Amino acid sequence: MRVLIVTQYFEPEVGAPQVRLANFTRQLRSQGHDVEIVTSMPNYPDGVIFDGYRKQFRSTETWSQDPDVLIHRVWLKAGGGRGVGRLVGFASFAAMLPFAMAKAKRPDLVFVNSPLLNVAPIALAAAKKWKAKTVLCAADLWPDSLFDMMGTPSPLLARPLYWLERQIYERCDAIAAVTEGIQTTLLEEKKVDPAKVTFLPNGVDLDFFSPHIEGHRPEALQQVTGPLFAFPGTIGYFNGLDVVLDAMKILATSRPDIHFAFVGDGPERARLETMRDDRGLSNVTFTGSVTPGEVATLLPTLTAGVVCLRDLPVTRGARPAKTFPILAAALPVIFVGVGEGPALIERAGAGVSVAPEDGPGLAAAMIQIADDPEQAKAYGSSGRDYVREHLSWQGIVRSWLQALKAAIPDLPHSDTDSIELPDSSSDPQSVPVAAPSNP
Repeated sequence: MRVLIVTQYFEPEVGAPQVRLANFTRQLRSQGHDVEIVTSMPNYPDGVIFDGYRKQFRSTETWSQDPDVLIHRVWLKAGGGRGVGRLVGFASFAAMLPFAMAKAKRPDLVFVNSPLLNVAPIALAAAKKWKAKTVLCAADLWPDSLFDMMGTPSPLLARPLYWLERQIYERCDAIAAVTEGIQTTLLEEKKVDPAKVTFLPNGVDLDFFSPHIEGHRPEALQQVTGPLFAFPGTIGYFNGLDVVLDAMKILATSRPDIHFAFVGDGPERARLETMRDDRGLSNVTFTGSVTPGEVATLLPTLTAGVVCLRDLPVTRGARPAKTFPILAAALPVIFVGVGEGPALIERAGAGVSVAPEDGPGLAAAMIQIADDPEQAKAYGSSGRDYVREHLSWQGIVRSWLQALKAAIPDLPHSDTDSIELPDSSSDPQSVPVAAPSNP
């Protein structure tokens, strides 16, 4: 089967969509399928096109992890954050998308990554011309996510966006829901045909993220000697990370030995750094952007990982991708939020949950983990066992392809069980760091 993946986000950017699609692509290839990528010039998360890609309208390159995968890129008006600049980026990518898709070979399947409102109409039109099938990957629900982030607009704007969403769901051949919450919403609220809905959750590479690799910290953290907690990933609006600074303000007095690191970059970093400085919190460090290898080697040196989500309708059905590397590294997880994320941690027996915006609760959870290393070890062991059994990428994609056969019976499928691919698992630089995006 020839698969064309259409996405605004892909390597060498870092983030949850990039991690998910890189692993998804590798597994499709390993299970006998041909893959091409159509995407934008890399610019996430800062909204600035990367060096080496500037002043280009369109380009084609081979993927660093597999030279048989072609990546077709097109210019967009890059913009970061969560305001008008980001919306302009969405719109400009949609406008330029046909120029990139024209370079791709005729596929059997067009796999469209969210956000869907800007990309899906173009991809659906191209698939119809090619007589190809379409799958929409619903990692976020749009326009719901947009309205949660920017506020619900007037009905004059909301109605046509919801109409467009319904048209997209009706015209696609299948939908791949990334979380159980999204799957439920599609079926119960969006009234999508159940025969179309499949489940394609986030997974993790258990060799790349492991407690057995040699630990090493970035220079900014090498002087930390006490318990070290970290949030690894893109520092974004949906994470609601003010709660961390509230907790660290409490611990600065009661437990000055405990340190916290924001490992990564993102649109909320500058605001949070200013808040940290205004509060005089010497127990909080921002590392800035780090390589995937640095994240993989940092995790075994931590006391626990922390995952946070604002309490919004869209986040209650989210499984932040950053959760799974923490579990794979056999670390306890402190999950600040409600909904599917903390429920997964409870089901895995992998840590503790804290209510959103509960700074004292987060501080207490950090003390609990720091002062009970045996319990922390048990949480970590249970978490790794859980992802090994349920969330390896190989098993996830194999199961999804089986479900896709039922949803689209006339879709060509590979007769090849596996093919040999270049091994990237030993090269920490070749896989992007997990980060939110579902939120």
